Amino acid sequence: VTSIRAAILTSAQIGSYDTIKNNILINTFDIKEGFLLHLISAMSAGIITTTATNPVDVIKTRYMSDKTNKYTSPFHCIQVTFNEAGIRGFFKGWVPAYWRLGPHTLISLLLIEKNKKYFD
Repeated sequence: VTSIRAAILTSAQIGSYDTIKNNILINTFDIKEGFLLHLISAMSAGIITTTATNPVDVIKTRYMSDKTNKYTSPFHCIQVTFNEAGIRGFFKGWVPAYWRLGPHTLISLLLIEKNKKYFD
């Protein structure tokens, strides 16, 4: 589960950042290369990353903290969560997750852009 989460997180961060930056902000809104472009792209990527990883975090937390053997497998945990709370059940704790992932994504991607200047 941890490896799946890592793959989702990384692909959501990098993929959404590049797509938002190049395909939406530069091509659609004609925002020029610079700090504002990177800031908006990174903040948006943080929202997308949190939304993509939160369901995995919810299932992992529920499954690993299950002391009553309510869940027989992670897949069973997904089924029970959906049956009890619907799709919204996978997004419990989204705001605290964003407060953790949002700044991490923002800082990481801004630093990557800053370092690109030195290696290009």
